[in-house]
Amino acid sequence: MTKTFYTNNRNKLYETVPDGTMLIIFSGLPSHKSADEEFRFFANRNFVYLTGIDEPDCVLMVRRVRGNLIETLYVRDLNDEQEKWTGRRIRIDEAADCSGIAVSNITLRSTFDADFNKLANDTYFDKVYLCLEGNPGQAITDQNNLFRRKLSKNYPNLRICNAFSQIASQRMIKSSEEIENIKKATSITHKGIEAMMKMCKHAKTEMDLFAEFMYVIHKHGAVESAFKPIISCGENNFYLHYDTPIGKLVDGELCLVDVGARVDNCSVDISRVFPRNGKFTEKQKVIYNIALEINNEVTQTIKKGMFFSDINELNNKLTFPKLKAAGICSDISELNRYVWHRCSHHIGFDVHDVGTYEMPLENGMFFSMDMGLYIREWGIGMRIEDDVLMTNNGLSNVSEAIPRTIEGIEMTMNA
Repeated sequence: MTKTFYTNNRNKLYETVPDGTMLIIFSGLPSHKSADEEFRFFANRNFVYLTGIDEPDCVLMVRRVRGNLIETLYVRDLNDEQEKWTGRRIRIDEAADCSGIAVSNITLRSTFDADFNKLANDTYFDKVYLCLEGNPGQAITDQNNLFRRKLSKNYPNLRICNAFSQIASQRMIKSSEEIENIKKATSITHKGIEAMMKMCKHAKTEMDLFAEFMYVIHKHGAVESAFKPIISCGENNFYLHYDTPIGKLVDGELCLVDVGARVDNCSVDISRVFPRNGKFTEKQKVIYNIALEINNEVTQTIKKGMFFSDINELNNKLTFPKLKAAGICSDISELNRYVWHRCSHHIGFDVHDVGTYEMPLENGMFFSMDMGLYIREWGIGMRIEDDVLMTNNGLSNVSEAIPRTIEGIEMTMNA
């Protein structure tokens, strides 16, 4: 992303910051794992969305004073000894180049507390906007919520407000830069999925497919996957967020892969199903074609101005008669035995991205189209999940080129 992207994001948010108000967002801290080890750091996505900086213990503080907006970015103090062990820290000029914040408005983290205390004791300020994800009553221990508790205890004169929903609403609409990176992430994911299809007949375990996917996306430029890949076979397909790919691949069973690459903080989330031995059975073909037909019809029907609830209602409306015709269920009340999850979620800086599901679909929204059918009595669990972008002309299926028909999958696997 360019610094213009982050500057535009901040400026749009700043329009909502009233006079006499501070806005403070923390990047977060690494979580302790065990002994002297920490989990890999993953910065607060809203902080990254506003600054482009993916480092621990940074702070963005903004205040509006008599109509003038002042922004200050705090980055970690340099520490030569610590950097020998944990890596080079971002410099002030580099933070400016990344974020678009002027060098003169970037300083060191060690000065934040004193700066804030001075402002907090200035009677001009009466509100502080924080970025609070989750229920404020829960025991959430991220930096933003810890700071909320500190404010409540030590600065009763300051009213605490939440900027989370405003930032989330901005993140629902993707910019041209985000869309470009989404397409890059989709292309890399395409390569990873095809690689799994091509090697599946010769693989022995789910981990073989996992390793192949990770190798291919790294090779083609994705620093990381968008989430831990879900790669399962047979019975394991009935565990929706199965995350221990150690099972064996068995002839006659289906492999389900729910995967995505992340490119410049933009995630994708795509699912495909393919037969371990390269050939669908007749029963597998029946269920697969039902899921594919529903996916296609819903994608072609949903338009701008409709709602996410319309996607799920249409999915259920289309699914029941098809399952009835296949002899699987006889009454619509049985549908939840075979349809286990909703069809859509926002995708973006988080793979299950923030944002409401109550507003009409708008241009620039990017979300999943996920049709899953789980027929235990037939031993068939599958989902076909594509990523779609809302446009003036309806939904554009960004992942359509990834093999998704029976013929296309079998051809890829047996080439």
